[in-house]
Amino acid sequence: MLIYLALVFCGGIWGLVPTLAKTVVESGAHPLGLTWWQAVGGGVAVLCISLLRGRRLPLDRHHVGFYCVCGFLGTVMPTVVMFYAARHVSAGIIAILMAAVAIMAYPMALALKIDRFQWVRALGLRLGLIGV
Repeated sequence: MLIYLALVFCGGIWGLVPTLAKTVVESGAHPLGLTWWQAVGGGVAVLCISLLRGRRLPLDRHHVGFYCVCGFLGTVMPTVVMFYAARHVSAGIIAILMAAVAIMAYPMALALKIDRFQWVRALGLRLGLIGV
């Protein structure tokens, strides 16, 4: 039951992101500062969880390089673009684009032959498109 509550909570937070981004940027916050604090908050959360679990993150050169590339391409760049775009487009458009990223992951995995076609996933993709 707790996992379903967490899922609803995370979905609600995710749904608030475009509106909050637009509100904060229009209030005068700088997109780079917002991105910095969002990244620091996420990093501190992951560090706390790993410490509570008694696990240490590998910090060799290979892993740190991987963390930097993933952090830059998967978090910093999309977040900076979203905050800069929030000044010029509606929160609804940002929400549609954010959903489109997740919705396009499965078709891209199929096209790159990383995943196999499954009817259940295709149905989920269709329901996601209907939801958007």
